Amino acid sequence: MLLLPPHASERTSGNLDCHICDKQNVSRQDKHMCNLHERGPEEVKQNVGRAKKALIIRKLSKLRRTRPIPPTMSTLNLDSMPGDEGADISNYDIEDYQDSPPAPPSLW
Repeated sequence: MLLLPPHASERTSGNLDCHICDKQNVSRQDKHMCNLHERGPEEVKQNVGRAKKALIIRKLSKLRRTRPIPPTMSTLNLDSMPGDEGADISNYDIEDYQDSPPAPPSLW
């Protein structure tokens, strides 16, 4: 799953959540912010960027909770989402994975 490259370029697909009215799965948050909340272009840009980052962090947290092999090494979401159990990579014990099948080849 390619989660970090979209974070770096601020490009991501998927519906975003509005932090102002708590509406979820907004397909065009830029229009939602302009029309419903009457925000200016600069504030819309900041809010859309914040929502995209939150979406990527949620996806990364969900992936990390599955305890993938090899472990997720990014620290992007470790301090971002309070109460996110399973996000600490120190929980991994190498002995748990010694008899596991090899990981699939990387897409990179």
